[in-house]
Amino acid sequence: MHSKYRERIKMSYDYDNALKELAKIVANPAYTKAELLNLAKQVDVSNAKGSITVLYSRMGDVPAAMATDPNIRILDKTDAFKFLTSNAFNDALGGAIGLTLDEMQDKNPLSDPVKQALKEDLLNWNFHGTDGPWAGISKKFR
Repeated sequence: MHSKYRERIKMSYDYDNALKELAKIVANPAYTKAELLNLAKQVDVSNAKGSITVLYSRMGDVPAAMATDPNIRILDKTDAFKFLTSNAFNDALGGAIGLTLDEMQDKNPLSDPVKQALKEDLLNWNFHGTDGPWAGISKKFR
């Protein structure tokens, strides 16, 4: 299939298939954040059940309390959330700019100031309210 045609097709991946697509992307050492963003936007958000949809930005334990309520529908209950919080995605995200998974998960500042600045920029993009992967799945979650 022609790649431009394929890009126009709206696909939706469950968690396992998203991981398979991610493996294909990272098999090319020159993969980009844009490819990761495109994939993230295609991961399923429809599998969250509940009659009340709650949108939030990480605040304390509010989501944890809602996660067990079958009437509450939150991103945390979706394949997209599982994918974006997976080690595989975070490893790929860091790998796009030369960081390891350990460096991505380290809560302390990295000893190399250049790597630390790259990490901060990457995380700001990842969690940006309108541009990053989290924004991509949030827009689909209605």
